[in-house]
Amino acid sequence: MRNEKIILILMVAALWTGGCKNDDDSDPAPENQVPESFTINTEVDANTARLIWSRANDPEGGKVKYAIFLEGTEISEGLTDTTFTLSDLTYEQEYSGKVVAEDSVGATVEQAFSFTTGFMFLKSHEVAGSEYFLEYDEDGMLVNVENSGSATNQVLRNGNEQVIKLGASSFTYNSGGLIKSVDDGNGEGLMQYDSQDRLIKMSATYNITPTYKVRVIRDHTYNAQDQLVQVLEEVYDFYYENYTYTRIELEYDSKGNVVREESASSSDGETYGTPTVTTYTYDTSKNPWYTVLTEQTNLQPLYVESNNLLNSTLSMGNSVVYRSQWTSRNNIKSSRTEYAGDYHQREYTYTYNEEGYPLTLQVDVSSSGYEPYTYYQRWYY
Repeated sequence: MRNEKIILILMVAALWTGGCKNDDDSDPAPENQVPESFTINTEVDANTARLIWSRANDPEGGKVKYAIFLEGTEISEGLTDTTFTLSDLTYEQEYSGKVVAEDSVGATVEQAFSFTTGFMFLKSHEVAGSEYFLEYDEDGMLVNVENSGSATNQVLRNGNEQVIKLGASSFTYNSGGLIKSVDDGNGEGLMQYDSQDRLIKMSATYNITPTYKVRVIRDHTYNAQDQLVQVLEEVYDFYYENYTYTRIELEYDSKGNVVREESASSSDGETYGTPTVTTYTYDTSKNPWYTVLTEQTNLQPLYVESNNLLNSTLSMGNSVVYRSQWTSRNNIKSSRTEYAGDYHQREYTYTYNEEGYPLTLQVDVSSSGYEPYTYYQRWYY
């Protein structure tokens, strides 16, 4: 009888608890979802970049705000628009950052971006009594280079924005978009590339005069960093029916500037004479000509003749792969050339604008057996 009473009490208790609902047993609120992912586009104009991103919608229909981070620093928050302009940036600088979208309860999703700013347009450059004037179109593309002492060098491009005419020189391209030939009116140079699109051979027949011509063949060797480290030049003189050879060897700093150049000549391609050695030091500022020659013309420095800027070179002795004043990333601070005990020294003193580009240059020159002298250069932007 006692057991029956216990069972009855348990049944009543079960019915009682089953019929009563605890307020804490209500269905839990749904978990908040992060905003939807989005995409970013960047539009770069000189030292300004405009960020444009698609809207990150909140699945719950709430408001989403945005924050902008550049190089790890938050520069704006609480944005509701989907555009933002970054201004007063450093020219020719790589930037990275992110846009963070946040809903009303703090859930976030982010999207990274990166871009490189443009360069400050070089308008003219005074060099040792001559001045080069550069003209650009409305899209910022170089269309003309005029030397105060020579003819105009017009820049023409094809539909792929490749340079096909530059002053007296004409260019053709292979199916991979690399320069196939260069014709400067005195000869045509033919280019050969390796599987990594590096120029390994250039050959040309060059007419020095209508009746005097030479054949030039250049072989290029690269290091593991894809830097040109050796040029072997063979020149055959059709008039004298003989060969001459030149060997150029190059060394670089960590930024890709040539710091040492050694050049030697040979009559048989085997035994070379006393080398001419030139060493260079550089500042840490931007060389405005480097951008003009590499980006505005899409030509490698291998094609650039320093004595006639923006003109191709095919003639003997003008490999010009080492013309550092025009093709280095930074500006030369000093250069010293030594040959058989003689020397030629240049010291470069610059002033710069706020953006880090050179404005004025004083070059002090000293050489064995000659009086020192000074000349000047100036850049305008």
